[in-house]
Amino acid sequence: EHSVRPRDARETKEALTGVLARMEEAVANHLRTAQGLMEKGDLAGAEADFRAALAVEADHPTSIAYLSTLLHGSGRTEEGLILLERGIAAWPLDPRMWGNRACLRFALKRFDLAEADYRKSAELAPALPGPPYGVALCLAEQDRHEEALELYAAAIANGCASAWYERAYSLIELKRPREAMADFAKAAECDPDPGRREDSRNNADSIREQLDGK
Repeated sequence: EHSVRPRDARETKEALTGVLARMEEAVANHLRTAQGLMEKGDLAGAEADFRAALAVEADHPTSIAYLSTLLHGSGRTEEGLILLERGIAAWPLDPRMWGNRACLRFALKRFDLAEADYRKSAELAPALPGPPYGVALCLAEQDRHEEALELYAAAIANGCASAWYERAYSLIELKRPREAMADFAKAAECDPDPGRREDSRNNADSIREQLDGK
């Protein structure tokens, strides 16, 4: 029998550390290149680099998250979902995996499944505004507006400026126009989308005119 000498063990450890460092650097380089290509609109080139990163580290979470989004944006949502199944299996505690799958399921109008994924993402990252906002959107799409209000409030409390606009529409569905008007007024100030800010101003004015005319 041969025992491993301390020097052999140390050299093996150093060699493995070096290999891992090179792998990490290669993945980082591919990610930087892919992100730069995405900014330039070269989605095919970006996809190739994300896949190259995954060839180095098969279940790299950031690569999976970005690539699934890219696939969805390229009209290949089902491919993105398959990739995210892999990501969730490898990283079940990463809220990005659940949140991304929720987004893709929402886009495919699978609102009940998207709701479950958003709730899981919210459970894993309670301080993020996106997951409760996503749950609220799913509830609204299922005509569960009263339930959605609480989730919109949580999203607003966590800094989600987009939630004012969507909550206003749920309030309209619930026949609460004064509250809807207040939310549209707030959305007109802070929604990140200029088109929605303009729409919010028009909606707030329209509701005000209707209320004044009563």
